[in-house]
Amino acid sequence: VNTLVDNANDIYKVNQDGAGLERVTTLAQKLSSPQVSQEGNLIFILNKQLYLQEDDKLFKMSNSPVPITNPHWLNNNQLAFLKMDKITTGNIFMLSKDGSGLFAVTKDEVITTFDFNNNMFAFSDEKGLWVSDAKIHNKVLITQDSKISEIALAKDSDTIAFTSEKTGKKQIYTIRTSGSDLKQITCDGECFSPSL
Repeated sequence: VNTLVDNANDIYKVNQDGAGLERVTTLAQKLSSPQVSQEGNLIFILNKQLYLQEDDKLFKMSNSPVPITNPHWLNNNQLAFLKMDKITTGNIFMLSKDGSGLFAVTKDEVITTFDFNNNMFAFSDEKGLWVSDAKIHNKVLITQDSKISEIALAKDSDTIAFTSEKTGKKQIYTIRTSGSDLKQITCDGECFSPSL
């Protein structure tokens, strides 16, 4: 199932073949960054805070004085997000679906975006693109690029796609988690929102 955000800013889900369009939220407010767990639970950002919708019930998962962005399901019971310490950077936090176990994965970092898959984080900061294990131990810088704004870590391979403005325009690149095989995929106009 894919998720979409419509013009009224509510979230819909639809099957990959285009059938089964169904409205998931009815808040009629500006929602962003929807993510669906394997169990069908939805997390999203509303008014710069993290929300969970489960069995048609809505739960506010954060009450932060700073914006929350970039929510991800780590598994069916745990999620991660960026808590923005500055306008465009923050730190990664984990939280259980029941609201317990808030844990700062990173501290005093300047992370701009991240993705998680198979117990591996890929994240960017002012130095470039990093990979690490799930607790951000043994992080390795795989490419130097301070202009990365989006990351997609493949679920079934060792490939990362990312958006960078290092050429002056947003372009999409791919790279292996080992740091090899860096390729620019797009070359015309502004390109963003990579997905693998």
